[in-house]
Amino acid sequence: MRQLAPRTDGTAQLLAAALNESMRLHLIDSFTERGTPSVRSDRLLGEDEQARLVDYIDGGSVELGSTVAALADQVDMTVDTFKKAFAATFHTTPRQFVLDRRIAMARALLADPSYSIADISARLGFSSTSHFTTVFKKRVGVTPAEYRPRWPK
Repeated sequence: MRQLAPRTDGTAQLLAAALNESMRLHLIDSFTERGTPSVRSDRLLGEDEQARLVDYIDGGSVELGSTVAALADQVDMTVDTFKKAFAATFHTTPRQFVLDRRIAMARALLADPSYSIADISARLGFSSTSHFTTVFKKRVGVTPAEYRPRWPK
């Protein structure tokens, strides 16, 4: 690089820039901590894993505020691997998936007049009837009371 310093031609400037960049990269490589290379996971959840997760979620074992770690444990995965595999398989986040399942169950339970809205809310793991009503209305467009079919008296 010292020999290139007095030169002003374009070739010398390009060569000097390339050498500087090579030296910079060499120093970074030599004197910084090398992490593990990032491995892109295109892994999908298998049918058995999907069934296990759905059974776990629908069985009421998972709370809405439950951690992703609890779901990842069901399929023996690390949290990061699970999140990627879950998103690749279901095209949504675990939390949104759980909420979608809960709302689908709520719709079915609302068809049965023997269950009160408070009972449905508690059964589906919502923290309160008010929270259930808010989430239901946000996702369905009407409150649970408005959604419930009117039965002749």
